[in-house]
Amino acid sequence: MDQPEQPILAPEQVISPLTLNRRVYRPPDAKQLGTVRYIGPLQSPDAKSDEVFVGVEWDDNTRGKHNGVVNGVTYFECEAGCGSLVPLNKLCWTGISFLEALDEKYKPVPAQFSAEELYVVDARTLHQKKFELVGMDKIENKQKQLDKLVEVALSGYLISKVDATVATTTPSIVELDVSHNLLSTWLEIASLTVQLPQLRVLDLNSSRFAPLDAPLSASLASASLASAFQHVKVLVLNSCGLHDWSQIALLDSAFPVLEELHLCWNRFRAFPDNVSGFESLQTLNLESNQIDSWSEVLHLSGLKSLQKITLNDNQISQITLPNPDTQFTSLRMLAIIGNRIADWKSIDALDRFHALEWLRFSPNPLVTDLSATLARTLFVGRVGKLVSFNGSAIREKDRQEAEKYYIKYSVRHYPLPPNSTPDKVKDLPAEFYEAHPRYQALAEKYGAPMSEIREAQNLQEELIHISLSCRLLPTPPSKKLLPASTTVSNLKVMCKRLFQLEVDEQTLWFAASKDDPVPELMDDDTRSLAYYGVKESTEIICEKKFVPKSSFKKQY
Repeated sequence: MDQPEQPILAPEQVISPLTLNRRVYRPPDAKQLGTVRYIGPLQSPDAKSDEVFVGVEWDDNTRGKHNGVVNGVTYFECEAGCGSLVPLNKLCWTGISFLEALDEKYKPVPAQFSAEELYVVDARTLHQKKFELVGMDKIENKQKQLDKLVEVALSGYLISKVDATVATTTPSIVELDVSHNLLSTWLEIASLTVQLPQLRVLDLNSSRFAPLDAPLSASLASASLASAFQHVKVLVLNSCGLHDWSQIALLDSAFPVLEELHLCWNRFRAFPDNVSGFESLQTLNLESNQIDSWSEVLHLSGLKSLQKITLNDNQISQITLPNPDTQFTSLRMLAIIGNRIADWKSIDALDRFHALEWLRFSPNPLVTDLSATLARTLFVGRVGKLVSFNGSAIREKDRQEAEKYYIKYSVRHYPLPPNSTPDKVKDLPAEFYEAHPRYQALAEKYGAPMSEIREAQNLQEELIHISLSCRLLPTPPSKKLLPASTTVSNLKVMCKRLFQLEVDEQTLWFAASKDDPVPELMDDDTRSLAYYGVKESTEIICEKKFVPKSSFKKQY
C-alpha cells in the first residue's frame, strides 16, 4: 500500500512530525515502545476516509494483535503478535531531551529529604528514631558536578531529542546507556555521541533504528558527524529486533576501533558468506538468537581479530572446523551453553582450533547424563589446549590425570571386534582412531593402557550381579548384570532413570558384605566397580546428596 509523501501530524504534536520508523508509545503506558510501520487509512467499508491510523510494530510480541495483516489486507509486515493499528491521536512520539533526562536522574536530593528529617520506626518499641544518611553530602556534591560524570545510565527516560550543549555540560562521559528511548535514527545517536569525546562504551539496548541503505560513515560525513563513534570500543545492541547482518556491516567504518559487539536477544539465523570488516573486533556476543547451523557460524571466521564468541542459548547441534588454518585462527574463547550438541565429534573438532583455550559448554545434551567431574575429565582429554572449562581453571596436574584417564576410558568403552587380539596401539581398528583422534598421541605420551585393551576384548568374563536401591523410594532393589569395568558415572545414569534423581544430586554407597555396618562411599565418578572391589550380589545404595544449610546463600 502506498505511503503518504508528507508526514501526518497530530494537532498537539505539530512540532514533531510522525514518520515511518519513528519510535512511539501509547499513553499512559510509556514502558511499551513500538516503531511506526504504516501511516494511512484503514481499508474497510466502514472506515472514515479522514481518519488516520498508524501501524505499530511493538517491541513486545505480546503487546500487539497481529502480524500487520488485518482482514486480508497487508498494511505492513512484522512478527506475529507485534502488530497493531492505532488511531493517530492515541499515540505519542515526543519525549524529553537528553539533558532534561540527565537532570531528572542526577539532580541533587531535595532539601526536604535532608538527613535530620528522616526517621525510622523501631520494630520493638514502635518509637521513632532519627536516621542519618552518612555521606549524603558527598553524593549530592558529585551529582551536582555533571561535568565530572563518567558513567551515565538513562534507560527508559523517553529521550527523543538531543541538546546542542551536551559537550559543555557532560564532557567526561566514558560509558553511556541510552537504551529503551525514543531516538529512532543513527544520526540522532551520532548528534549526541559527537559531543562526548571520551565515550568508549555505548549501550543502545531495546532500540529500533531506521534501516541503513549505505555505510553509516557516509551519512555521518555528510552531516558533519564523522567523529561520532571514532573512539567507541564497546557497542551493545541487545534486543534491537536485528536479523540482517548487512545492517551490521554498514556500521563497520563508522566504528573503526570497535572491540566488543553485543547482539544478544535478536533474531539472527544466517550470515552472508565471507563476513569481513571490523578489523579491531575481539568479542562478539550472539547469545539467544536463532542460529541453528554451525555452518552459519563459520561465515563469521572472516573477522580476523575475533578472540571470543558467545553463542549461548541458540539451537546449534554440531561443531566442525574444515579449515583450521584459515577459520577462527585467533579464537581463544567459545561459550556455547544451552545448545543441542549431542555428539563427541563436535568436541574433537574443538581440538582443531589453533588458539582455543577457554570453553563454556554445559548444559548441552551430550553431558546431560554425565557428572560434572566426568564431563570435565573427558573434555580435557579430548581438547588439548584448554586452560579453562565451564569457568574452572585446568592445572597441568589436572590435565595429565585427565589425559591418562581418557586413554583408558576410550578403550574401555569402545566395542572391539570379537576375537581381536591387539597387543600394540597400532593394532586397534581404524574406526577407533576416528572416534578418538587424540588417542594415539596420548598413548605415545603416557603409554598404551594394555590392560584396558585386553579387558575390553572380553568383558563378558567379568560380569557381576548387583542391585541398585534408593532409600527415598519404597520400590524394591533393581537387579543388574554389569561388567566390572562399569564406572560410577554410568551407575549414576542408571540411577537417574530408575529413581528420577539428577546425576549431580546423587551419592552412591556400597557395603563390602552384608555384615559390614559401614558402607563405603563411591566418591570418584571415573572409577570402576572393580576399583572399589564390588563383588557378586553387592547392593549399591543411591541417596540424595546432602547440602549443609550453611552453603545456602540468602536470596534477596
